[in-house]
Amino acid sequence: MGALLSGRGFSAPERREKRVKYKRFSTFGGGEGCLSASGGANCDCSDGSIRPGLGLTAEIADDYSSLVFLPDSFHAFPADAGGETRLLAINAQGRIYAFDGTEGEFVYLNHFFTLPVKAVNVYAADGSPRVAFCAGDGVWLYDGEDFTLASDETSAVACAFHERLFVASADAVHYSAPLDASDFSDSADEGGYVRLPSADGEIVSMQPLGEAVFLFRRRAILRLEAGGAARDFSVAMLGYEGGEILGVSDGASGEKILFLASDGLYAFDGKSAERICRDVPVLPGSGEVRFGRADGRRTVSYTDRSGTKRLLVLDGAAESAYFSSAPADALSQTELGLLCAANGAVRGIGAGGSLPQGEEYEFSAENTDFGVSGRKFWKVLRLTGEGGCRVETENGGEKRSFSLTFENGEAAVFPLLSGERFSLRLYLASASSAVTGAELVFLTYA
Repeated sequence: MGALLSGRGFSAPERREKRVKYKRFSTFGGGEGCLSASGGANCDCSDGSIRPGLGLTAEIADDYSSLVFLPDSFHAFPADAGGETRLLAINAQGRIYAFDGTEGEFVYLNHFFTLPVKAVNVYAADGSPRVAFCAGDGVWLYDGEDFTLASDETSAVACAFHERLFVASADAVHYSAPLDASDFSDSADEGGYVRLPSADGEIVSMQPLGEAVFLFRRRAILRLEAGGAARDFSVAMLGYEGGEILGVSDGASGEKILFLASDGLYAFDGKSAERICRDVPVLPGSGEVRFGRADGRRTVSYTDRSGTKRLLVLDGAAESAYFSSAPADALSQTELGLLCAANGAVRGIGAGGSLPQGEEYEFSAENTDFGVSGRKFWKVLRLTGEGGCRVETENGGEKRSFSLTFENGEAAVFPLLSGERFSLRLYLASASSAVTGAELVFLTYA
């Protein structure tokens, strides 16, 4: 009877092989022929492959216990002719210290600030370096030995432009005389201020870009023309309709200014602001925002809405980004590089670094059918790459784990899982590992 039924069209369904190939990967976003991650951390996909992102590099100071309280920020006193760059640290109480390499500890400089503090490199009339510490108790000039009060303007919003120091107050921008950051006296062509009353919120940041200084309020962007004589300074309002501005990157020659708003990341070119990295789940909450640069990558640290501090690393074109596990504590851009506080030491952040203990280079695509609809059997996963990696595959109930080493740039594992949707997780074995391609082989039922 069974043979008769089979002959009338009741034979077992035919199984067909379906291959899915990925030649590119993306941490967020993607496109045709690209496998986009739904999670993970520390993986840079800016060249289309999965590679290790930024990590902790050399120790700049191996012990900051002499700060007594945790560090808030790091700065560098620039070297003059024949000198060395000096590492400075401000602790959570506002006390400032200098690192003594001979003793291997930070030495208190007998001065403190009201936080927050913005450090701006300026120069004296004789060309010798100074650091202007703009803080809640005024603007202080440091010459490597002593601190001098230059202005009683209480603000950490400041920048240097065309040999002047600019400092913002609640409703004005104050500026020094050219080549004299100690002279803020009001005059026709030397020091003075520009009054800027507005209902668009406080000034969050001032950043030079090209031949102007841009003022970022909570809900507006202004252009300050301040390149010539003070009597010719002028201000113009620019169009902006994005979310509340929370933090702004330093301007740099040839680069756009980045800023973090309540609705995501923006890039500003001097005329308008454009939302970038739209696929990246950036959900900022309250707290300080800090930007930096490390080995060609721009970074932003912020506290998300759950209260977790996040460190986001952007690719070169700012089209995508990934989250890094490198510590964002006391993150500071200095002449010594991008620095942070990590396990009691001052460390750099850069390419080829190490991850904090327990963290991994992870790329995961969760709960996806990989473009093959219906129930199927996952037969083979082939990868191309360098070094080695750990692989996890899952169908929502069963999980398979594999460790592999690439031989002649190739490796394969056999998930042997049935289902409609699966998860794939890749963990790079080391900072020299990479995954450059993937092929998934499924058996489907016709």
